[in-house]
Amino acid sequence: MRTTKPRYMKKLLRDFFSFSSLERKGVLVLVILIFLSTGLNFYLTHRQPKANHQEHTAFLRELEAFERQLTVEKDSSFQRTELYRKENRLKNSKTFRNYPDYQARKTWIDPVVMYVPIPINSADSADFEKLPCIGPVLARRIVRYRNLLGGFYDVRQIKEVYGISDSVYSLIGSRLLADTMGIIKLNVNEASENDLSRHPYIGRFVARGIIRYRSRVQTIRSLDELVKNGLVPAENIEKLEKYLFI
Repeated sequence: MRTTKPRYMKKLLRDFFSFSSLERKGVLVLVILIFLSTGLNFYLTHRQPKANHQEHTAFLRELEAFERQLTVEKDSSFQRTELYRKENRLKNSKTFRNYPDYQARKTWIDPVVMYVPIPINSADSADFEKLPCIGPVLARRIVRYRNLLGGFYDVRQIKEVYGISDSVYSLIGSRLLADTMGIIKLNVNEASENDLSRHPYIGRFVARGIIRYRSRVQTIRSLDELVKNGLVPAENIEKLEKYLFI
């Protein structure tokens, strides 16, 4: 009984761990497939793609030119931008579209858009509609506000038009030119109350005060009189000096 049990266990273990010829072949194929898949995965994860050094260098060179052009476009006129482009032999923005990095972008901003600045005091509504984010309604508002002012002495005044936000101004400010020669001024000693009250920087209340003061002193000799007599706030007189004269 003692000898039978060990023999039985050996036979059981031998039958459990032994393989037929077909099973051994299957295990060998499985081991080979495991090694091949492991090696292929290691190769693919650690393989470095070959870099095209010439294309990479050309891309960096044009990217630097792209950034320089963006900087110049912010604060230069058409003539200065064109001269800068020629002196630096900068290529047209379409060349950037050939690179995969730029192809993947959802939006595209041309580095330098060549344009002729719009003279803000002589342009009509059709001219303003050519600007980014400016439609017919905003264009008409600009013209109407300009007429009420008597003209813009600074392009930043366009932000006073209802609907011109800081973000819109950042897009159109560099494309405007303040042609101050066309500003219309009011003679403070001759203008009627209605003419004065229509001006955005004066209004009806201030206009009425100026007319009453003028009728009392007969002649206003200096615009400083308006400040000293409390008719115009001191912070507004600098702007009004552009539109009033004695």
